[in-house]
Amino acid sequence: MPSKQNFEFFQLSAAFVVLQAFRTRLCQQPASFIVRVYNILANHLEDNYRHPECFPDFGNVRLEIFRLLLALRSSETFHLGLLENDGTVRFSPNVVCREPRLSSDDSPTSTIPSAVTYLSLTKACMCVVKSLSEERDWEVLKLILAQVPTVLQNKAIITRYGKALHMFVVPLIKLTNKESGYPDILVNTPHKGFGRVDFHNHVFPVLAAMASYNEHLVRITSA
Repeated sequence: MPSKQNFEFFQLSAAFVVLQAFRTRLCQQPASFIVRVYNILANHLEDNYRHPECFPDFGNVRLEIFRLLLALRSSETFHLGLLENDGTVRFSPNVVCREPRLSSDDSPTSTIPSAVTYLSLTKACMCVVKSLSEERDWEVLKLILAQVPTVLQNKAIITRYGKALHMFVVPLIKLTNKESGYPDILVNTPHKGFGRVDFHNHVFPVLAAMASYNEHLVRITSA
């Protein structure tokens, strides 16, 4: 019978294969392959948070999936891109993250070529939102808190998804509540004395970054 360590190794290895396939094939045809891989990754995260009892030790897998999803970018023409380790962004000529807009005659406008494939980033956004309230592995949550402000600097993504920013702010605020149980409910924290002040030092900069997009947060203040 395989040991727990071997099982985790095989799970992580399988995840790396899928993640590498996404990176390698992003700019290749058929673009539908990228959509399928993206959905596999997002669905896996959804299952992790929907049935946490079935994925007790999958933090490393979630970490690598989020590392990829949080590296996704959009060009001004909404072509999907991936942030590389050297800071450059490689954009796909075949995949866009905004649906073609319809003209008055109900035909797609020329804003987005008809040959490209549409991939909605909504699932990725919702996985990040879910993680802010359901993630219990500090290494995963720390990555998300560190990367969200960087993702917000992508103007095209803000243009497309800015109206949903309030969905991020609500769980972020809850993380700072005394009744939330954080950071005591987290695993893989850096040291035994990791307390609320240490935890809040990671949360408040994200809230400050959100404040820069005040025009998209009217729903919160008016609710």
